Amino acid sequence: MYDIFAKKQRWHKREYRNIIKYINSIEPEYKISDYYNYEVIKVRTNLFFRPMKKYKKDIILALVKKTEEIVENKPDNFDFCKVVLSFSENNVGFSNIIIFFDNNTYSDFFDRDNSYQKWKKIKKDSILDSINFKTFLNESCYLEFLYEEDYTFKNILWFYEG
Repeated sequence: MYDIFAKKQRWHKREYRNIIKYINSIEPEYKISDYYNYEVIKVRTNLFFRPMKKYKKDIILALVKKTEEIVENKPDNFDFCKVVLSFSENNVGFSNIIIFFDNNTYSDFFDRDNSYQKWKKIKKDSILDSINFKTFLNESCYLEFLYEEDYTFKNILWFYEG
């Protein structure tokens, strides 16, 4: 009997290679627009891509290394420049590298407490320690609550700042 759940997921390998290639090609523009005091570099994959252990580990390492590279190479001509990597523990394929050019925007970013969304800082074992990787970036973990009409979605968010 044919088991549809045992089917090989060949597209996972292709999606994994594409996201690693994209992460390695990221180059920030360091442009401050008239409306925003930050730059967002979005890393997006297929909505159904949930990387397995090895792929997840490699994607996290590539994101952290790219963030370290951006922090080390950021220009000195800004009064304030903070680089933040954010990703969800459940879906590392939807990640962001955010470059803040204003201290107020940076401090307001972590202030999420309203009727739609709430972030609560939590203490959790480091995700990088579990894969034996050390970084100079500051690590923080938040529990995110998204409120819909009759449902509350919980998610764990990781942030690496430099």
